[in-house]
Amino acid sequence: MKPTKAFEAIVLRQVKTGEADLTLTLFSADGVSYITAKGALKPTAKMKAEIQPLNVCEFQTSGQTLTGANLILNAMPLARDINKYYVACAVAETLRKLEFDNSAEKVFALSKQVLTDLIGSKKSLFVLFIDYYYEVLKTLGYAIQDFAVPEKLGLAEAKQLISALVHAFRAYLDFEIPNTQIFFEV
Repeated sequence: MKPTKAFEAIVLRQVKTGEADLTLTLFSADGVSYITAKGALKPTAKMKAEIQPLNVCEFQTSGQTLTGANLILNAMPLARDINKYYVACAVAETLRKLEFDNSAEKVFALSKQVLTDLIGSKKSLFVLFIDYYYEVLKTLGYAIQDFAVPEKLGLAEAKQLISALVHAFRAYLDFEIPNTQIFFEV
């Protein structure tokens, strides 16, 4: 019998495997992991709502197989605002592609918070994006000199800060932050 494990994670992606199964890509305090949701595509499947991308859940697994999921943060409200959805997708794509080593726990907390803020906060999308990516960069051990977000952030300043972050991610991590074009089309 395989030991059971419970942990909080963000659903980053679903991939169909077999006739009715899904492989879920999750990000938790331990980093990226993959679990199988057997029968998740069957009409009678339980946990369909919980395992949707961008949701935060408490998962129970046996080995690499999902046995339970309790929804903590439902990402469905992101569907009401395409720009917030794009930022959430950028966060998920970043989590899937970057390596976090010892920083996964802090990056998980930052990611969970930005998803919470995207869903329920009145904060500017620019501020949420800039704060998140700056903190991730800092957590990974990189810094941008003279980087400060002014209290009142205008469009020109926001674009300048986002551009600085994009360049820093390229230079330090050889990584292109996804979906940044939405900020430059405004």
